[in-house]
Amino acid sequence: MGISIQQFRSRIGSHDNFVKTKDALARFKDRFWNIMLMMFYLSVFYLPTLKLAVGQHKMWNQVVFWFTQMMCYNVYIPLLLRQANDVEENPGPTMFDIIDPMRTVSADYSQGNEALFGENAGKQCVAMSLTAIIYHQIEHISEWTSSTLNNILTIGNNLYISIRYSVQTNDYLLLTDVPCIVSLYNKVYTLQYSESLTGSLFMMSNNGPYMTLQNSLIEIFSSSRLNYNCCLLTAGISAVAVFKCSEQSFKIFDSHAKDFYGMPNSYGKCTLLSIEGLENLISYFQMSCLETEVVPFEIKGVFISDCQPELENVHSSQKNELVSLSVKNNPKQVINRKQNCSGETAEMCQQVKEKQLVVRGEYKKNRRANESEESRQKRLAQMRENSRKKRASESVESRQKRLASQSKYQKEKNGK
Repeated sequence: MGISIQQFRSRIGSHDNFVKTKDALARFKDRFWNIMLMMFYLSVFYLPTLKLAVGQHKMWNQVVFWFTQMMCYNVYIPLLLRQANDVEENPGPTMFDIIDPMRTVSADYSQGNEALFGENAGKQCVAMSLTAIIYHQIEHISEWTSSTLNNILTIGNNLYISIRYSVQTNDYLLLTDVPCIVSLYNKVYTLQYSESLTGSLFMMSNNGPYMTLQNSLIEIFSSSRLNYNCCLLTAGISAVAVFKCSEQSFKIFDSHAKDFYGMPNSYGKCTLLSIEGLENLISYFQMSCLETEVVPFEIKGVFISDCQPELENVHSSQKNELVSLSVKNNPKQVINRKQNCSGETAEMCQQVKEKQLVVRGEYKKNRRANESEESRQKRLAQMRENSRKKRASESVESRQKRLASQSKYQKEKNGK
């Protein structure tokens, strides 16, 4: 019996598919066992060996790094520092050894706060230091808090305004400008001052009329007839008040922007620092000074000899020398004429003032010689702004006097 062509093609196609399927299964079987064999080899022999090699390589790198670091810190850097001569065999005390920040009392701001003090900001250090000395008679310095320092800054700014109008200056005050009689809280305080002692902050021994800071402090606190326990100290153009609490205990009132270690800081505040030992006191002033060359200083002892409860008890001859201060909501300052120096003749006061003016002139000259162009432009712009404000608020009479003076000067200049 024959088959049709359709049956033949169906049988042939089925056989062909069978053959192809069998061939494919054979190839897949060989490849599968090859893959399984490769995976077994990798997992049993190759990967553990590779992992061990990588671990040893990492360990070796760590050993090399540790060895290099050890040699760098223990050998190379010490040798480099010694070669640079930066290592001292007996290093002196640091600021962290001298100042205990836990004993530092800080105000809420400093004398440079322009929002509170306006155009006076940054110039009232002499007046504020003197105020701190007077306030010591009202409240013992060991009990001062932040609010006490804030109050001293406010009263000191009022005192600066009074003295500024008396001596007719818009700049820093000198120690010869301080008053001899001050009224505060309806009490009159009579102040006596020692002779001014001057020298350089980094002097190691006395040189003629100039003394070291250590000898000056010893002279003020120990050798003086009135046995002063506080003094005004001006280093450069910055003034502070120094209090002697005991033989080896001192406190420093500084109205400038300082941190808790007494170092200059643009975000700092007025501080009351505590220091133990005269040597540490000298070291503090030297380390806190930004300059390292010749820094002139002047020191003057302050003694409050009298405290009268009523203003009427002041002698009539002293009323013209009285500075009356108030710290009410609207403080007013009254001063009638320039105060005289107590215990010094007018001639001695004039000589000291001339010496201070020379020192200040030299300081300003050196400062301007070393200032940058940006600082110079800023200073000149500030001077022009101050001159513009002054002329805008001057009276007609003052303007006419100024123009007449300028005209006279110009004629004399042209005549020469």
